[in-house]
This record gives sequence, structure tokens and C-alpha cells, in this order.
Amino acid sequence: LQTSLVSLKIGQKLNEGKTKQIFELVDQPGLVLVQSKDQLTAGNAVRRDQMEGKAAIANKTTSCCRSLVRFLFLHKVLGTTDCIKG
Repeated sequence: LQTSLVSLKIGQKLNEGKTKQIFELVDQPGLVLVQSKDQLTAGNAVRRDQMEGKAAIANKTTSCCRSLVRFLFLHKVLGTTDCIKG
């Protein structure tokens, strides 16, 4: 999915955690927009701070991990079992 953020019709916020927000995509059922935050947390979010650029780094790391998982994942065998290429 190569598209710009400007061309997406972002709907309501579905969920928000310490470091990410999840939004529905109005024109693309089944897909969501995951927006990383520049927020750092420690001690189960007892301590918080902002670090400019952290969201971009976190998003790149997450994207690389997702790509690796997609590459390794072959198929779901059962509800609790996956077949992974080793």
C-alpha cells in the first residue's frame, strides 16, 4: 500500500495506547492507520517524555518487523498454531 497520508480518509480513533493511536480508514474497510507518537514511557507510563523524531524511528522499526513476519509466515494451521518458515 503506497499512498500519501493526504489521500487517506481518516475516520474515528479506534484505540490509543502509550505510544500509538489507531484510526479507521473510511474508504478502505479492513485496514487501519497506526500513528506512532513521539512519546517515551517508562515504569508502565509512570514516567513520560517527548522526543522529537521518536515516532519516525519507531514506525520504521515496526514496519521492518511486520515485513519480516509476513516473509516468514506461511499459513495459519489452527486458531492457536501458525506455520513459520525457520
